[in-house]
Amino acid sequence: MAKQSLETKRQVYIFAFTFLGLLMGVVVYGLGSLIIIYKGYFLNFNWYLGILLAGGTIAGFMEGQRWWRIIYVEKAYLKWSKAKHETKLLGLALLIIFTLAIVFLARQY
Repeated sequence: MAKQSLETKRQVYIFAFTFLGLLMGVVVYGLGSLIIIYKGYFLNFNWYLGILLAGGTIAGFMEGQRWWRIIYVEKAYLKWSKAKHETKLLGLALLIIFTLAIVFLARQY
């Protein structure tokens, strides 16, 4: 692969992670705002939005650089055993279950 093409791929990869971080900031902002409003508080959410958008963007950029290094530079995925993949999927399933439980419990109050 040409060096120019690899650099373009790297930039797109990191931009996609940055955008994903920004979207995650928006999702957390929305969920947090709904919970706070549902509790009966009426606050100015501008600072909250700014912090979450900036934090999500920075976290996404840093994670993009990290995973680019792990996957494309170190090629560490070749060393991962199949058992680690199954453990990660189990962890993801537990994370989804806990998230749904928290949302359900938040709706009860």
